[in-house]
Amino acid sequence: MKNGSADLFCWIPRGSKSLHLVNSDGEVYNGSDVSIYSIRKACRAELAFRVAFRSPKKFISICKLIFGSNRKGAAFRFARVVDELNSLPYAEWLSMHKGAASAAFNRSTDLTASVLVTIQPGPASKMEVTKRSLHRQSVDRWKIVDRAALKVSAGRPESLLWLSLPAGAVLEEGAIGQLIQSFTSPQVAAVYCDEDQIDSRGRRHRPFLKPAWSPLLADSGWLPLEGAVVRLSAVPDNVDLMSATVSEVVREIALSEQQTILHIPLVLLSVPAKRILETPSVPKSIGSSTYSGEVTVIIPTRDRMDLLSACLRGLQDRTTGVSLDVIIIDNDSEEEDTRAYLKEVERRGFARVVPMPGDFNFSRACNLGVSEARSELVLLLNNDVDPIESDWLFQMCLELQNPTVGAVGAYLLYPDGLVQHAGVTLGAGSVARHSFAFIDPSSGEDRGLLQQRRDVSAVTAACLLTTKSLWRAVNGMDEQSLAVAFNDVDYCLKLRRMNKRIIWTPHAKLWHRESVSRGRDNTAAKLIRFAGEEATMHGRWGKRLLSDPFHNPNLSLVAEDFVLEAFPSDLAARTSKWR
Repeated sequence: MKNGSADLFCWIPRGSKSLHLVNSDGEVYNGSDVSIYSIRKACRAELAFRVAFRSPKKFISICKLIFGSNRKGAAFRFARVVDELNSLPYAEWLSMHKGAASAAFNRSTDLTASVLVTIQPGPASKMEVTKRSLHRQSVDRWKIVDRAALKVSAGRPESLLWLSLPAGAVLEEGAIGQLIQSFTSPQVAAVYCDEDQIDSRGRRHRPFLKPAWSPLLADSGWLPLEGAVVRLSAVPDNVDLMSATVSEVVREIALSEQQTILHIPLVLLSVPAKRILETPSVPKSIGSSTYSGEVTVIIPTRDRMDLLSACLRGLQDRTTGVSLDVIIIDNDSEEEDTRAYLKEVERRGFARVVPMPGDFNFSRACNLGVSEARSELVLLLNNDVDPIESDWLFQMCLELQNPTVGAVGAYLLYPDGLVQHAGVTLGAGSVARHSFAFIDPSSGEDRGLLQQRRDVSAVTAACLLTTKSLWRAVNGMDEQSLAVAFNDVDYCLKLRRMNKRIIWTPHAKLWHRESVSRGRDNTAAKLIRFAGEEATMHGRWGKRLLSDPFHNPNLSLVAEDFVLEAFPSDLAARTSKWR
């Protein structure tokens, strides 16, 4: 932005007949008033030049996709990176949001809480930096103590809180007031915030914008909790406050379903050193060498024997640790070799074939498959998915052993090794979008999340493990309104409404040729159907589609992952629990 003016880049859908610019108050600008704005069409060459200048590494990755004949991936990433042209550098973003914590603090709130602050040992100069930031706080309901005071105070009233800070950490002016204001009920046991790094010259960089509470990310160390405020009365008796880290304390507290961990999506803390990510976690019951249960695998298909046969070979030859009950839902296969293959598979007893005549309806196929399932565990699997590692389904079953988990999704890769599915972000795109789509897993663009088991709001039904009981409890998938798209997102949200968690695991890795057998949604009829499915999702879930707890609202839902959102919609304290 220069002299109060700025360039805004946006994609306009084909067939659009008019364009209206609306300000934050909902007022429509008069298109004839060129003193406010002007519109012109940007050619692809200009956009490519701007992308190359702004994000050279991403531009190179797009070029690699083009040279690798992955036009779909190149177009997808190019559109997202063009959207990124509207984002601000972090220094400018910080300046624009300066004082956000103080502005969000409600000064009329009756603050009864007191905060005991411990500063972790470090050089005297760094500890002094942290103390100075404490003395700049807009509220004075805090005092610096040593660890011994925590042990003595552990049985005190609910209003006594604890804040642990690394030496050299700097708090925003309104940080303590904003943090303690969030203890709105006795069930709130801990509150943490976003953070960034600060160098020796006081310059802030590398924002760490966190998700709402995710036990798996906290357990692995990916989600740092230094700077969290903890209610001392909520600390379990078995926790030694003299030696435990704040991360260990919060994780112990979170084991109680009665306690709530809140996240404030505000950058209230600056730390002096880069966080060191811990080793990716594995399911705690990994010591068992076999899984005692059986899994019913449901595979909708129509012709394309080459894809189906590869999928079944993968189940037969590269799936260990589980026993399988395979059901093929045949949607009017017409090719003779496919029909012969289905008869042979059924004759060998490896799978049952259940006919489903009529138009393609993924929801109906899945509902039919679950109704025929012999097992409590059911896996929805596309016919174009092929296992890479033999313990993939075993790993998914281990996740579902946790009674809080309702569905598990897998790590799906395109044949060229790029990411196809690593969880779903609500609100991205029109309704939801796969996280990290088309990125190279070795590029570092995922910031370590592709190695981490984690909570997500939804996973794709191309490879989704759940239970027959839960399927019946939420009436399965919607055959009428969500025949093809978003039925998996809808199913996961119905599970979330039951306070069941959705888990994505990197330990179940498969190839996915994404809807090869079904074709693209590019005909008029398919586009109309898709628009109706979008409308159903927005009508059914409303604002929840724009408030994914595992996506930070300071990050864009339009551009690629980890791009700053200039005007976040809701920065209130949030929980990952369904409310």
